[in-house]
Amino acid sequence: MPEDPKPEATPAEPAPAAASRPRRGSRRPADREETEKRLVAAFDRVWSRDGIQGLGVNAVLKEAGVGKALLYRYFGDFVGLARAWAQGESFLPRPAPLGPEAAATRPLAPAGGVRDATGRHVASAMAYAKALRERPKTRELLTVELLGSSPLTAALDDMRAQFGREMRQFVMASGAGEGEDAFALSFFVTAAMTYLAMRADAVPHYYGLKLDREEDWKRVEKMLTLVAERVLNASPPDAALPPRRP
Repeated sequence: MPEDPKPEATPAEPAPAAASRPRRGSRRPADREETEKRLVAAFDRVWSRDGIQGLGVNAVLKEAGVGKALLYRYFGDFVGLARAWAQGESFLPRPAPLGPEAAATRPLAPAGGVRDATGRHVASAMAYAKALRERPKTRELLTVELLGSSPLTAALDDMRAQFGREMRQFVMASGAGEGEDAFALSFFVTAAMTYLAMRADAVPHYYGLKLDREEDWKRVEKMLTLVAERVLNASPPDAALPPRRP
């Protein structure tokens, strides 16, 4: 009996060219951008949920579903990730929105002179206080670092120092008063607003005010207006003003 013919061999499919395969360990730019966003978002979520004391490398990696190697490749270390998070306005606002734009809706009568400068200073300070009151993580960091510094608080303090430099340049160039008097006023007012905003969480009672109530922040604004008017009126109108620093 004749043997059945053997089936013809099916030619094997050609292997894909090596150039078309991504190299192991390489990632497209879009993949890297997406991974960076996931890590920054995970950093924010872990902090919101667990507080700054629960914020660590392993917790953030687990939240993001990302390997440790990618965190170190893209950010250098955990402190670098903290700096990337701090670049967003969820940590500190940019100085410009705290300046004349913040006072744009406030009637300033009469326009010009000390009243005008006072209005801009007060509006900037109140906008800054409001920005802190809307940022619980920033307030928590400010409180925690009073107890001792860490690499994380040091990294975020770098961002706050940058904010302070930008704020100084903005105040000195914005027309909100001139010279060192304007900066001195802004320096102490910013410190006062920071302290009052920090108290609003745990110990809101302060000198008869309740700092967790909007109506009492209106009283703070009135007191600040009084102080600013007195400071900016302290020099005679014809006194030479010190030059503005760059």
